[in-house]
Amino acid sequence: MIKGAALRLLPVAALMMLVSCGGGGDIAGDSTTFAVTPDKSTLTITSAVENDCTGADGDPGTVVTIIGGQAPFRIVNSDSARASVDKTEVTGKDPKFTVKPTGYACGEIVVSVLDYHSKMVSFTYKIEAKKPAE
Repeated sequence: MIKGAALRLLPVAALMMLVSCGGGGDIAGDSTTFAVTPDKSTLTITSAVENDCTGADGDPGTVVTIIGGQAPFRIVNSDSARASVDKTEVTGKDPKFTVKPTGYACGEIVVSVLDYHSKMVSFTYKIEAKKPAE
């Protein structure tokens, strides 16, 4: 009789263990949050000629941190003539990459970040030149 009662409680005990651990998901460790910070940055340089960004290459660039998602992350640069990205893949506990101007041209660059599940977020980097105030 005790054996029969224990067998009836076994499914209840298993269900309680599953509920207490959260039950998992499609892939353990997935995060519903997926973003980059900052999500945009503007580099403004002073130039005697409007739209001349040839002096931008001395800028140290912008460090972008990936928040959430599922590693590994692929980094895709839309315009390598205007800006360079120091990594094409990022993993680890504190995933970061740096976007730096190449110094050749003004414009807007979109850097896409894709996670393991091909979810995508973007970082927009704008490089502009302005004449000095007279």
